[in-house]
Amino acid sequence: MSQAQARLSTPPRDGYEAYYAEKLWSWVPEVYRTLDANPPANGALRALIEIVADEAAILRRDVDRLWDDQAIELCDDWAVAYLGALVGARPLSRADPRGTRLAAARAIAYQRRKGTPTVIGMAIRDIGGVEGVVVEAFRRLARFPHRLDIDAIARGTVTGSPGGGFVRLKQPRIGGLIDTGFDEAAHFADPRRLRGPYGRYGLRKVNLHLFAHFAQQVDLPTPQQIAAQRFTLDPSGRDVPLFQRGQASDRPPDAIRETDLPIPILCRRFNATMHEITAEALAVINDPALDAALAPLLGEHFDSAAALLRNVNPRLTLAQSTAFTAPLLDATLLSDAPKALLWDDSLALINAAESTDPPVAPSAVTAANLDDWQAGIVLAPYVALAVDPDSGRMIPGPALSAQPVFVSRLHLGYFDAIGAIGLRHEPEALPAPDSTVPAGPTGAHGGFTGPGPVAINLPAPLTGIRRFTTSRTYQPSLPAGRNFSGITETRLDAADGARPYVRYRPDAGNLDITFTAAPPALGERRSLVIDGLWIGIVAAAIAPEVLAHASDFATPVIARLILDGAFDEVSLRQVTLDPGGERARTDPLQAVALPLVRLEIEGQVDRLLIERSITGPIWETNADPALCNPGRIEICDSIVQAIDDALPAIQTQLAEVRLARSTVFGRIEVARLYATDSIIAGRTRVTDSQHGCFRYSATGKTGAVLPPQFEAFVPEEWLPEEWFLSQCFGDPDYAVLSHTAREAITTGGENGAEMGAFNARALTVARAELERQVRDLLPVGQTPQFILENPNSDSEGES
Repeated sequence: MSQAQARLSTPPRDGYEAYYAEKLWSWVPEVYRTLDANPPANGALRALIEIVADEAAILRRDVDRLWDDQAIELCDDWAVAYLGALVGARPLSRADPRGTRLAAARAIAYQRRKGTPTVIGMAIRDIGGVEGVVVEAFRRLARFPHRLDIDAIARGTVTGSPGGGFVRLKQPRIGGLIDTGFDEAAHFADPRRLRGPYGRYGLRKVNLHLFAHFAQQVDLPTPQQIAAQRFTLDPSGRDVPLFQRGQASDRPPDAIRETDLPIPILCRRFNATMHEITAEALAVINDPALDAALAPLLGEHFDSAAALLRNVNPRLTLAQSTAFTAPLLDATLLSDAPKALLWDDSLALINAAESTDPPVAPSAVTAANLDDWQAGIVLAPYVALAVDPDSGRMIPGPALSAQPVFVSRLHLGYFDAIGAIGLRHEPEALPAPDSTVPAGPTGAHGGFTGPGPVAINLPAPLTGIRRFTTSRTYQPSLPAGRNFSGITETRLDAADGARPYVRYRPDAGNLDITFTAAPPALGERRSLVIDGLWIGIVAAAIAPEVLAHASDFATPVIARLILDGAFDEVSLRQVTLDPGGERARTDPLQAVALPLVRLEIEGQVDRLLIERSITGPIWETNADPALCNPGRIEICDSIVQAIDDALPAIQTQLAEVRLARSTVFGRIEVARLYATDSIIAGRTRVTDSQHGCFRYSATGKTGAVLPPQFEAFVPEEWLPEEWFLSQCFGDPDYAVLSHTAREAITTGGENGAEMGAFNARALTVARAELERQVRDLLPVGQTPQFILENPNSDSEGES
């Protein structure tokens, strides 16, 4: 369920049910109330009164909202269609209530601006629910300008290429702009049908570049040291691309810049600077000798730092150049340069005694290709840190001080809010904690004095509500036997906006962590809730594995998170149980595996609920029928992955498994299965094939034993890997269906959207509705072309 849908489905807290129940109960004569409390009635009359009170509460709310239902911003969903009909709004699919409401609200604005690129940009945001850039392809066709209009031809803001003319190939960023929404090159007409990079340009073509991902901010994550002078910004040590914050919604649709979109940061974009030497900039440095030397350059504009230094250095002495190069680069940097827009907004690093100190200056950080880490890289003397935004790798530079390095903030890209990503909760969703987990020592100014990890001690027995308040790495001390016992009603959660990485470090010989319920007691529940945490289990020392070829993967290592004892309910919400992988390599032929965390049920769990989470395999390991464990496993809007093909992703012998809007990488072998809107990439085998249901879901037919099917997609072979853009945890396209997937999967959900973990987002439905709306808004004869930009590619998206 999306966040908007979650808000709409939250029951009101007006207390009308209780009010009417007591009011109606007070009208009942005392004699009947007394009789109702005793056998044989046993509260039957009271139950009937409460049912009537519920209906009365509904009627009261309808009456109260009669006035609100006249406004499209406040009305209930049922009234949107009626209000939309009054202004001629096109009705949309029921699977897209947000788009339906906005289409009705903007119907008049659409008609007033019909036929303009601005209205198409509005529709992309409103109906598509994504960011986008509209390009009229005829404006990018090559032409020979007349001599009289040569001065009126606009030049590209990045490359300086004249519109319709020859591009400036000496500009290093030209390659990253070709065929994008910000292309400044001229093209010949291409009458072919749109297919990847082909068929994009023509007199009647309008290209809509869609960006379906969003960027989530993470504050103060703990960098992971891979080796000496080698770090990753990801706390687990993975290679993870960094994203721009994305603030396109703050700007008009026709004024969106490349740096405003939630897309990956590129080296050439992060290093793109523009400088202007002004009196104000020189006043910041405040050196008379420098002012005199640079006086002839006042008012000069430079397209890059290299161009600035080429003109400035000949006018300075060696001592001046050494002392003032970095301050001059910072003081003359224009505020609308890409680096100025990205630094301290999308990414900020601190090299100081405390985490609350200001970030390092823009000139002290450079983007670099660190695929081979330091190999061949020569950093300027004023550079403190070099970062590869494509992988999140980092190395120190000559200007780095001895103070700690903090990651003040960074942004990561996601297709939907699944797993521990630091998503903010609803205001009423988090209960008051019994205690907050200490986040590390602080200094005189209130900031942390070290980047982490933070050693913590969880109480024994583990009870109450324990809250993690930051996105730092926490390393709990392990009790005897690595067993957190005595759990009664226990909750471990993250504060709003925090994405804590809880890393357990047992001995290499036994990667097991156990959560055990307290012994049963009459009238007491035994429950465990984990909300918003990223949990990893990594051995204290891991030897690298020598590979035969650089393309080989590390052998999977298994860690176990065990549930023992008798639980009434265990809930995992917005949780990531690390599905495994490998750390960033320092040697192409040596790999260090990150263990996959397998959730195992050894005790009795009446209900295991997994919501909007990413997990490794889920196994029932105790097959004792006397325990009836677990009663039911419910997995919704989640991703379950077994990176080891030899082991099942979900395995039970007694439990009933219910899958809803989920994606499973691997095979499942369960007792009974109810699946809806789900994808099982491997083989599916159920013991009880007479009960259960497999509806609006997909799995391979080879070796499958399925329950009764309804509108299911079961091809002869297993679902191929190329139907997914990525099966690697950490990629922004993790578990996203590719354009090669069959239409039966991409539109086979019950709501007409794609099957799998992203069904609730219903992007397929929104895109279809957007296409219909755009065709109504475009001038006659214009052909819209939809290009879904892929974060894993610089310029080539899916059409």
